[in-house]
Amino acid sequence: MKIVEIMPRPKSAIYGALIKREAEIRKKGLGTFARKGPARQTSATWTHKRFTGTVSLKREDAQAVSAKIRSRVPEDERRLLNAFLGFVDRQCGDQVATITIHYH
Repeated sequence: MKIVEIMPRPKSAIYGALIKREAEIRKKGLGTFARKGPARQTSATWTHKRFTGTVSLKREDAQAVSAKIRSRVPEDERRLLNAFLGFVDRQCGDQVATITIHYH
């Protein structure tokens, strides 16, 4: 399992921006991430089209976001991490102050 902590720039609501952008992309029939489970305001779970595993997003204090990336297949976990970081960079890169990755 890998935990990604995303700290936004001041006055940036990055969690809402990520959720909104993923929904917009999915409505167009594009994208590789899809929301799984019920819609909640403080957390979401995403799956990837190609890689097994999940990305569990959670809104933390001060608008920070933590994402738990899990997969039973180590190679898919690495690829899922890479895909998620690419998504964050492409869609909300200008709103991110720091990204920290914890390996467990």
